[in-house]
Amino acid sequence: MFGCAISNVAKTSIRTAIKEVLRTQWSTQTLEWFADKLNPKIRGRINYYSRFNSDEAYGVFYYLNELIRKWIKNTFKIRGKDKLYKKYKQIQVENPILFYHWKIGVKARLDNTSRMKGVCRDAQKLTIKKAHSPGIKIVTVADNNYTANTTSRISLE
Repeated sequence: MFGCAISNVAKTSIRTAIKEVLRTQWSTQTLEWFADKLNPKIRGRINYYSRFNSDEAYGVFYYLNELIRKWIKNTFKIRGKDKLYKKYKQIQVENPILFYHWKIGVKARLDNTSRMKGVCRDAQKLTIKKAHSPGIKIVTVADNNYTANTTSRISLE
């Protein structure tokens, strides 16, 4: 069965382009500089790839959130996940529209408790129920960034 979604080749291409600009150990540039360089690319790729399956397209940009956290860790010399997530949350709260994907709601989890793969891994509250099909779970996401709960199906690998 064919589903309109972003291909693995395109995902790899986007991740490579992001990694070329946002070098996590290159701390001479500011986060605002990285945002200025990446936002046009992020906006264009989200607009193009999210036309049919936005969840699949948004998943690529969680990688960008991981790189931002690594940059924060190396720039501010932070050791320990709790301090890292606290600083990340502080930056996200102070600059909610710094990156385009933050502006549309693709934000990384603000705590380090959820480790699920896929779009739902960054939600703050998860309710997981088993579906009737084997290997499929229905995940209800209640996030402070949204006004309503969303339900999506993810397959477990």
